Amino acid sequence: METRKGTWVALGVVLLLVSGAALFRWMWADLAPESRALREPSGGQPALRAVEAPLPAAVRAEVERELAVTGAGQAAARQRALDRLLAHVTVNVPLEIEWSRLVSARYAPDSPGSMVDANDALRMAMTIGTEAFLSLPNLYSTLRHELRHVQQHHDRERTLRRGWGWIEVDAYLWELEHAGQTGLGRADQVRRLPGGGGLDTAIGVPRALDGLFRRMMIMDRELHEDPSRLTARELEAVRGRVSCAVGGAWAIAQELIPELRREDLGPCPES
Repeated sequence: METRKGTWVALGVVLLLVSGAALFRWMWADLAPESRALREPSGGQPALRAVEAPLPAAVRAEVERELAVTGAGQAAARQRALDRLLAHVTVNVPLEIEWSRLVSARYAPDSPGSMVDANDALRMAMTIGTEAFLSLPNLYSTLRHELRHVQQHHDRERTLRRGWGWIEVDAYLWELEHAGQTGLGRADQVRRLPGGGGLDTAIGVPRALDGLFRRMMIMDRELHEDPSRLTARELEAVRGRVSCAVGGAWAIAQELIPELRREDLGPCPES
């Protein structure tokens, strides 16, 4: 199979979604669905668009109070905010996670980013960094992003086979698909850098889109190195999700990547 690897690398990060869309087109055509049996994700993962109510007002108010704390008590308050959101999810959201696998969820005051350490899939540790705490929607969506990773690693062998790029693309797509439920899609979550600069990609939909675009470049590279990571049907599913998610936030996506054209996305299966 022709990889066309040099073509993608030459496009650079600024055109990474365009290259990713093109990747889906040629992989769709070249990889036969029967080339490898499709295995659906296991581990009780929910449907991508499972109906889920927004956070209750009482939970929002409690977490907002904690996020307003500054000074010496801020770190403890942020941990309480995280604990409250996680308690809500474990009781009220049907994720079907084996919660015993998540041994800790900690605020990391010395790190801007968040992660799940899944080296031991039976004892996973989550850390949530400072950027997540810029707003309640940002925090809640980031928490759910990391919980998506916990779900993914219930089928650790299959998840690792798909590659790190896919792992992150799937989680960022979840954030964009559920931005209305988490509050990430609110207008006040779109902020600009000081001095009238560009979009602040540490918060809101701009953060999720920026993360998606960058991880698509990694998924692109991993698939060129090993096209068997995903089946044709799995690639088709990812492409459809990208088309819907990016098309639903088109103005922001186009500001992040001005060269992006709608025809690069392909049709949204849900439209």
